[in-house]
Amino acid sequence: MIPSNSKRRRGMVATLVCLVLVTLLGLTALAVDGGLMQDSKRRVQAAADAAALAAATKLYQNYNAITTSNPDPGGGAVSAAQTSAATMALPTPAKSSLSTTMGLPATAPAQS
Repeated sequence: MIPSNSKRRRGMVATLVCLVLVTLLGLTALAVDGGLMQDSKRRVQAAADAAALAAATKLYQNYNAITTSNPDPGGGAVSAAQTSAATMALPTPAKSSLSTTMGLPATAPAQS
């Protein structure tokens, strides 16, 4: 005697439910992990921006004392950036450097 279709399908439904459930859980885990990664990236970028703004503010405050040979008089810009980065929980590098280029461009832009 040939078994009816309903008896053969009973085990198949349970198998398909398990496969679909595992797939949905995996996709959910990837979505949550991607969201956390984007949040971390946003926080680190915000901290780096805040540190750059702190350094730029110090440089602006000491604008008259800036020379080509001493682009950061007193080291205030570097320390402001490091303090801001530490406040935002960014790791401070062991050796930090601040590199600036000052002066006018070699050729002035054409005026119209």
